[in-house]
Amino acid sequence: MIIKEYFSFESSIFFIVLKDFTTLRANRLEWSGTDKPVIAEGNIRITRDKDFLATAKKVEISPDYDNFKIIGNAVSKIYDNKEKK
Repeated sequence: MIIKEYFSFESSIFFIVLKDFTTLRANRLEWSGTDKPVIAEGNIRITRDKDFLATAKKVEISPDYDNFKIIGNAVSKIYDNKEKK
């Protein structure tokens, strides 16, 4: 017997913080098991400290949370916050 793990959540907004202080905001979150990507949809906004910003309609996050793919009207920006001398 195979039991599939699957969770789908909808809210006005989800706010998730990973251990490296990367944040994700989304309207919908879907998890299908530890070996599948996490899918987030709706008003995606990903930030890391003040160095990185990405916005999109959808994001796929790898099962080990070390990378992601932004999809649909995707924009990403990397900022250099070091002081210029």
